[in-house]
Amino acid sequence: MSNPVRLIDIAQLAGVSKVTVSKVLNPSPGNHTKVSEATAEKIRKVAESLNYRPNLAARQLAGGWSKLLGVLIDANSAPGELQRVSFAARAAEQHGYRLVIGQCHNDLANIRAYLDDFASRGADGVIIHSNAFPGLNADILKAAAKLSHVIYYDQPVCDDGTLDFIHVDFGDGVRQLVDHLYGRGRRRLVYFAPYLRFPCGKHRSQREREQGFTEGMKAHGLPFDPDFAYRYLYDEMPPVPELVGAAAQMIRIERPDAVIARNDDYAAIVLRALWKLGMRCPDDVAVAGYDNLQFSEYLTPALTTVDNELAETSRLIVDSLIGRIEKKLPPEQPVRLYRSPKLIIRETT
Repeated sequence: MSNPVRLIDIAQLAGVSKVTVSKVLNPSPGNHTKVSEATAEKIRKVAESLNYRPNLAARQLAGGWSKLLGVLIDANSAPGELQRVSFAARAAEQHGYRLVIGQCHNDLANIRAYLDDFASRGADGVIIHSNAFPGLNADILKAAAKLSHVIYYDQPVCDDGTLDFIHVDFGDGVRQLVDHLYGRGRRRLVYFAPYLRFPCGKHRSQREREQGFTEGMKAHGLPFDPDFAYRYLYDEMPPVPELVGAAAQMIRIERPDAVIARNDDYAAIVLRALWKLGMRCPDDVAVAGYDNLQFSEYLTPALTTVDNELAETSRLIVDSLIGRIEKKLPPEQPVRLYRSPKLIIRETT
């Protein structure tokens, strides 16, 4: 077994000092050595030729950064949630950081195991999608307390005023949809939202969307079934044809002139149900989704939806976490960012 490559080995081949090599390959707050880009590139090429691998544990003991960020998400997350991770990875790369992803189920032991894994890998900070774990917020906060830097995507239910987070107002997005449809003369609105029946309850983002629908309907004096949030609950998500059938049955029974779906995927299912019923969108029934997933613009007709500006919010959360790690933010001032989603009006309404 060959010996690991040392910084001094790289320094000798590059013709520079060990301190200079450390500045390029193991950046740390205490190393203020100035290195030209030409020298830095030479060092990186030598390191690559020697197949150098940094010792993350040693780097952290020396007061440096591992350049790793942990991300904890739910394995059952909707596509919009998963897109956040992709955007976060791109934002992290701009700072020279990489993501380590923990995709776990709504299970405390599993969540703790991932948080321990992040710590053992020397992750500098962790992003936790707090609304993905209903009923476990207090336990997650306790388990995450051992980590140096944590920021939450969406405000935790048990926030004590000291936590870092960025929160998107999902309810406001649905209220905007209700206002828009009301302005277009629609009066018989229904909300289509199949859910998995989680032991700990629905995700916070789901509950906020339902609350937004309720508030929007009440604000305009529109009738709606107060039990709408308890329909379409499944122990296992059924195949798409069955969901199309459920949407078609809803349309036949309730005769809506507009349907708001929980996300763009379910909006596409509603469009399919309308087609099977021989109905036209938006002439007979308007349809709106949520998340502004990439395909929504290319449906026929193009889908009206709500954009959570995932790229921008992901950039903000990564920038804030790295700012905390690199001590560019005042430690006594928590990061508390609130964002409102954007209505995207297209052909389905």
